[in-house]
Amino acid sequence: MLETTKAGNIVLSTSSEALIKEVNAICNDAKEKLANRDYYQMVVDKTPELLVTLNPALKKEQETETRLKAVEGSVQEVKDLVKTLVEKLS
Repeated sequence: MLETTKAGNIVLSTSSEALIKEVNAICNDAKEKLANRDYYQMVVDKTPELLVTLNPALKKEQETETRLKAVEGSVQEVKDLVKTLVEKLS
């Protein structure tokens, strides 16, 4: 006879002992995942660097994007300076 069943995040049980066992299993699973959190965070953090190393085209694309952002910042500075000069001359 089926004592416990899951539906998404819901656990249904006809037995309190089976429910206690399931709650403990869920807790242990969560503890394992939390213990490995640092490893998985490191994987996420290192992935872009690794992909750039493995794919030179991606590295070039990122360098181009960085240069473009620098140019955009410089253009904005020039706009601000021109605006300030126009206001002072008015």
